[in-house]
Amino acid sequence: TVADGDTFFPPLSPTEWREETRHRYPADERHAIAYSFVTLRRR
Repeated sequence: TVADGDTFFPPLSPTEWREETRHRYPADERHAIAYSFVTLRRR
């Protein structure tokens, strides 16, 4: 998803980082868009 904004995070290299956990939250009556909390660990 691309949103209008003035701050961006650079892409993360999968050779440098690995995903440990991901918690997904769907869009609902309180949240217009789906979102995730992701924990990464440096390799």
